Amino acid sequence: MSVKRVSIAWVRAIVATAEACGVDRAKLFDAVQLAPETIEGALGFVPLAKTVEIWSAAEKLSGDPHFGLKMGARVRPGYLSIVAYAMMSCGNFTEALLQAQRYQRLISEGGKLELRLEEPLASIVYWPQTDELAFSRHQIEAVLVVIIGFGRWLVSQELSPVEVRFTHPEPAETAEHRRVFGCPVVFGATENSIVLDRSWLEKPLPESDPQLHRTHAAQADRRLSEMDAQNVPEQIAAILEGSGHFHGTRDHMAHRLGLSRRTLQRRLAETGTTFRVLVDAYRHRAAAALLADPEISISEVGFLIGFAEPSTFYRAFKRWEGIPPAQYRRERAGTPRGD
Repeated sequence: MSVKRVSIAWVRAIVATAEACGVDRAKLFDAVQLAPETIEGALGFVPLAKTVEIWSAAEKLSGDPHFGLKMGARVRPGYLSIVAYAMMSCGNFTEALLQAQRYQRLISEGGKLELRLEEPLASIVYWPQTDELAFSRHQIEAVLVVIIGFGRWLVSQELSPVEVRFTHPEPAETAEHRRVFGCPVVFGATENSIVLDRSWLEKPLPESDPQLHRTHAAQADRRLSEMDAQNVPEQIAAILEGSGHFHGTRDHMAHRLGLSRRTLQRRLAETGTTFRVLVDAYRHRAAAALLADPEISISEVGFLIGFAEPSTFYRAFKRWEGIPPAQYRRERAGTPRGD
């Protein structure tokens, strides 16, 4: 069974909220035994179980009864990465919510969204997908705040729910919940959900752009494919292929996979390969593809696939194909091999 993961962007939002509440960053990382560099970079994941630990430590160290509400309010579209872009370029709010359903795992594998239609209302339901550790109420509250806040941003209107429901018991203080959601809030319900008038689902999105949406959706699909690869070498190969022209490092790849550098090396050794071998194979494939384009110079091909010096690229290519890149290009273009 694979380990559920959470994007480092989402984890960064938790840490940023804790710092805003006066929590010392180093103390928080020490409490959960996590290296700060684990959440650096544009892409990557943290195991869900570790994320739950981070939530617990942040809530405890902050002592804030509204920590989850504050964290949800701090999340901006950038924290949702390609999922946000795929949503904002949709035609209307319904389409955007369906994109959120499809690409939810790119943000977190700790929950699932459901859009339920019940005339004249609609419900956006959040179902936690926990591992060993149960989610705190703050985690659930943050997700629903993000949905409402992002929905308001998408439609550029003050989206007003009919009601918000939580399965957890009523906290001691609830005035802030009613202020944030702008509607009645029910606790001890059978589900965590936002109830809306169905007319909101038909609201057109000001940033709608069908062509741009296809681009963003294709990128999100590639990232899902990376996540669904069966083993670490396959995941790395998928990431390299989807990255265009790779300049990353072993540490960068470990972050993308939500693994430590040591764990990454061990997983690769278990399958009889190394990071260097996988990158070398990718560069070979990429070089062959780029050399097919006569508009790209040979030295530029080498640079694009990560070689700082043309001579280094030439030697590598001759090792791969047995001939220099210029000769390879001529032969692929139909020019006979010369002596």
